[in-house]
Amino acid sequence: MEQTWALGTVVGSPRSIEFVNFSGELSVVSIDALRDVGVPNVTRLCRLPYEGEFSQWEEGAAENYLEGLCLRIGGPVDHRHQVLVVPRENGKLIHVPALVLIRAFYKPAPIMFPALFHPVGMDLLSFVDRTSTPAEVVADGLDRRYSIEQRETAKKVLPWLQLSRSAETMTQSVWRNACEGYLGFSRPLGRTRIVFHGLDQGNDFFATKAMLLSVSVLAEDSVTGRSEQFFLHGSVDPDASCRASVQGVRVPLHRDGTSGLTLIERELVEAVLRGRTRRSDRALRWDVLNVVLEKLSTGRSWKSSTTSFNAVSQNDAVAAFRRWYADGRLGEILQVLEGVRGRESLEVGAELA
Repeated sequence: MEQTWALGTVVGSPRSIEFVNFSGELSVVSIDALRDVGVPNVTRLCRLPYEGEFSQWEEGAAENYLEGLCLRIGGPVDHRHQVLVVPRENGKLIHVPALVLIRAFYKPAPIMFPALFHPVGMDLLSFVDRTSTPAEVVADGLDRRYSIEQRETAKKVLPWLQLSRSAETMTQSVWRNACEGYLGFSRPLGRTRIVFHGLDQGNDFFATKAMLLSVSVLAEDSVTGRSEQFFLHGSVDPDASCRASVQGVRVPLHRDGTSGLTLIERELVEAVLRGRTRRSDRALRWDVLNVVLEKLSTGRSWKSSTTSFNAVSQNDAVAAFRRWYADGRLGEILQVLEGVRGRESLEVGAELA
C-alpha cells in the first residue's frame, strides 16, 4: 500500500480528507478511508504500554513526527493534522498523530466514524438516559447490518464518550475542527491506559498505531456525578476494579443450588430493577441480572459466566453489576430473593419432617 499522510480536511467539506503521498501528490478521500490510510506504515513495530493523565499531553508538530520516521514529503505542504506529544519517564516522549488516537478512541471505525464526523456526534448512536439512577447510556442507534462483534465493541466505548463531559467535548471538537480544515481534537480529562505501537528512537517514540485499554474519569467530569472507570478492550480484566465489591456479596440459592430467577421472582423484583424510572415500556435485562447472580454465586469469571448467554456481553454484565451495586438495587433484589428462597428451604424442611 502506498505511504500517505493526512494533511487535514477540506474546508467546507468536513467529511472529505486531504491526503498527500511522499512524492507530494495530493488527493481527497472520504472519511471511510481514514481507517486504512493517512498514517505512515512502519515495519517491525515496537510495543510501548503507557499509563498517565490526558492533561499532561502537549501539542507537537507534524514535521517533527514525519522526520522522526525518516520520511520527507516532496514539495511544500500545509499541515493541518494535529500531533500530540505524550511525556514518559526520564524525559522521554511519545509523538502520536490525532488520527492514530481517533482510530483508537472511536472503534470500530465503520460504526463510529460516520457519527464522529457529524454535527450531533455520538447521539446518532446512543443517548444518555438521565431518568435512570445513575444515568446510563442506551445504544439505540447501532444498525443491525454491522456484525455482533462490531456492535459490542461500540457499546464498550460509547459510555465513556457520552458520560464523560470532556470526552463529549472532544467528540464535538473533531467535527468543529473538520469544518475548519483541521484533523484534531481537544484533550479529554482523566487517566488512561494505552498501548502504543511504533518506531522507538531512544528518547522519542513515534506511534503509528494505538490500542485504548481503559479510562478513569473523576466525579466532576461525569454525568453520573460519580467517578467512573471504563474498560475499553476485551483483554482488560474488569474484575480488577470489581473484586472488592464482589467479595462478601451473598446470593441466596434455590434448593437445587441454582441462582436464576423464576417468573414469580421476576414479578417481585421488577419494580426494584426498574429503579426510579418506573417506565413500563422499557424492556428489562433479565438475562443480564441472571448473569450477575450466577457470577456472584459461583465465583467464576465474568467471561465464563456470560458463555451460556449469547445476548449478554462481558461488558454489559460488569457495567450492570457496578451500576446496581452502587445505587443499591442489587442489595434490595438480594433481600427479596433471601425472603423467597428462605421460605423455599423452610417448606422443604417441613416436608422432610
